[in-house]
Amino acid sequence: MSTTPHHDDLAKVLAAALKVQPDRERAESFIETQPIAAFGGKTLLQMVAQGRTEAAISYIESMAAGFVG
Repeated sequence: MSTTPHHDDLAKVLAAALKVQPDRERAESFIETQPIAAFGGKTLLQMVAQGRTEAAISYIESMAAGFVG
């Protein structure tokens, strides 16, 4: 995972993603490359960079609960 100024927030998002996708490489790839329609096509990494970490985590938690995906 790339080093960013939002390292702690990114670690939180990765921890949430690993609950849904236990394969670290796949979880990191999802965070870095998967455009999310609910976020206007932005990736979770972009959301963290914009200071929207809680929104990114909420999205992942919704996925885990089966509400989005």
